[in-house]
Amino acid sequence: MIDQIATGDLVVVVKPPRCCVNLSSIGRVFKVQGVNSEPSQCIFCGFVSSVQVAVKESGIVCEISRLKKIPPLSELETIEIKEEIPA
Repeated sequence: MIDQIATGDLVVVVKPPRCCVNLSSIGRVFKVQGVNSEPSQCIFCGFVSSVQVAVKESGIVCEISRLKKIPPLSELETIEIKEEIPA
C-alpha cells in the first residue's frame, strides 16, 4: 500500500481519538519515530487499546487510523496536472 505510514513519515492528525473524542490534537503535524501494535493508553481519558500506533518524538503514541501521511515535496513535484486553457 503506497499510503501506509512508516517510520520517518511526516503525518498530520485528522481525526479525534475513538475513545473520548478529544479534539485538541487535530491538526498537529509530527514525524513518525516508530510504528507498533503494543497496548497503549489514551493520554486524554486513559482508555487502553492494542491498535497499531505511530510513536512521536516525545514518546506519545497516536492511532494510525487518526493520521494522514503528508507526501514529501519530491513526490508532489512529480504529479502532473493537466488543465485546459479556454480559447
